[in-house]
Amino acid sequence: MANKKSATQSTKKVVKENAVADLRTKSEEDLQKVLGKARADLLELQKGLKANELANPGAVRKARRRVAKILTIIGEKSRSNNNEEKETK
Repeated sequence: MANKKSATQSTKKVVKENAVADLRTKSEEDLQKVLGKARADLLELQKGLKANELANPGAVRKARRRVAKILTIIGEKSRSNNNEEKETK
């Protein structure tokens, strides 16, 4: 049974890496749009949690982490662009 669990975990890890890789290929404008949608989703989940209507409270945590990942990638891109501008001067 331990083999099944590790296989499932590795599959989930690959899916997560693909999702992050997809985010990294997007432009900053597209990332801002994705961030807006992720924040709206998080807000809806938080409302559902407070109203005690949410079937899976762990979804709020996942949504918060998704917002954080998007913000991290946006920050990396902006720092990268700033470094490139400094090098060209």
